[in-house]
Amino acid sequence: MGMLLRYYESGKTEDSTYFNEDGTLKNTYHFFPNGKIQVHYSYNPKSKKAVTEAYDLNGNRLENFVFLQPVSFQGGQSDWKAFLADNLNSDLSVKNGAPVGKYEVMVSFIVGKNGKLANINALTNHGFGMEAEAVRVLKKSPKWNPEIYLGKPIDKYCKQTIVFVVKKK
Repeated sequence: MGMLLRYYESGKTEDSTYFNEDGTLKNTYHFFPNGKIQVHYSYNPKSKKAVTEAYDLNGNRLENFVFLQPVSFQGGQSDWKAFLADNLNSDLSVKNGAPVGKYEVMVSFIVGKNGKLANINALTNHGFGMEAEAVRVLKKSPKWNPEIYLGKPIDKYCKQTIVFVVKKK
């Protein structure tokens, strides 16, 4: 069990987060700069349910408030796979002489508040054009759903693995 506290420059608590003995998040409180509670988020690992209560500056409860929603491809994982199937030239590595094998290309990028991708870079170097192809396809990607934190979209650094498989002819 543990606790993490963060403070505003004024010395008032910005947020406090409590963890279970296994390191999982138990609950967190986020406060406005004036000290009033903005959000209380809790997670029950047994029921696998999260509860979020959010308030405005006057203490009125906000309905349908999103505390945290991770970055996602529009349409979800199945649409991401379809996008790759439609746009990735998976034969490029074969044409460039890659030996038989499975190659995991890791690419980093930022999903902006507006959902656009930026700073797309390959983190691996298998060669045979795989990294360049992965970067090309991500540059062609439609907007993503940005990460939501405390009810607002934020810029988020991401890593994505794209797998190339070279089979025997």
